Amino acid sequence: MKLGSAYRSAILVTSSALALAASASAASAATAVSAPAPDARLAKLEAAVAALQSEVAQSQQVQAQNQTLAKQNATLKGEVGQLQAQVADLKATTVAQIDDVRQTEAAEPKVSFSNGRPTFATADGQFTASLRGQLQLDTAAYLQDPIGPTSTDLRRDGPALGSSATNVDAAHARDLKDGTFFRRARIGIDGTAYGDWDYRLLFDFGGSGVEDAGQLYEGWAQYSGFRPFHIRAGAWPQAIGLEDQMSTNNQMFLERPGISDVARNLAAGDTRIGAGVFGYDNYWFVSGDVTGRTIGVVNTGTFITSTTTGNVARRRPTATRSASSAARW
Repeated sequence: MKLGSAYRSAILVTSSALALAASASAASAATAVSAPAPDARLAKLEAAVAALQSEVAQSQQVQAQNQTLAKQNATLKGEVGQLQAQVADLKATTVAQIDDVRQTEAAEPKVSFSNGRPTFATADGQFTASLRGQLQLDTAAYLQDPIGPTSTDLRRDGPALGSSATNVDAAHARDLKDGTFFRRARIGIDGTAYGDWDYRLLFDFGGSGVEDAGQLYEGWAQYSGFRPFHIRAGAWPQAIGLEDQMSTNNQMFLERPGISDVARNLAAGDTRIGAGVFGYDNYWFVSGDVTGRTIGVVNTGTFITSTTTGNVARRRPTATRSASSAARW
């Protein structure tokens, strides 16, 4: 029994040893198959190191480029700052130059064409001067029969105006006179002085029938500091009616109606010396004048020239303001 047990133990030990040997051999074989050769591992490591070195080199290049760009950016910022400073300086200089030009222009006299008239004014508008002119040509031509005997042809001829029994040729029949002359040929200047003073100086070289050598037509000074009232002294056509105050530039015919001339020549009319006060607003007009003689007339005997004094006051509706203003301003 003991021998059998020992024999079985020996067999078990031998079997275990053989199993361990076989297991060791299999393990060695498996290790030999899975583990790579030393050269292959070294190659992989070298490849990995090379890749890392390449990445490091690329990173260094990027860093160098970034540094270069940073320097360039700083340089550009400096240049931009300089340009901005130059632009600001240029703007300031331009603004100063524009201000100087505006101040210079503001200080210079002004020239304009108000209502078609050349007008000169100081920078502050306290002094102005406007050139005035008026030219009206009158011409006539008669279509008439030839001259006949004085017994049947009653046409007579004498001076251009002011004919009388002593200067009319009654012995001969005459043609009615054709002719051309300047009814009005006026030139002058008007404006303001010191803001509240107005003035006008106007000469006339025209005439009725024949031209005149020239005479003072209007010459007056006016204070307008009490608006809407004005104080005027000198020679001018004083206000006596709507027909009288309408400018000859706006009339349909060259002459006013005869009744209007009769009225205005009693105490007003052209070239009449006087002093007066007038005022107006949108709905009213009033004036009062003290008048004297006329300065002179184009043709003696045509107008009343004796010394006459008088005054006139009237109310004017709104609709007539433009007609009255036309002769005044």
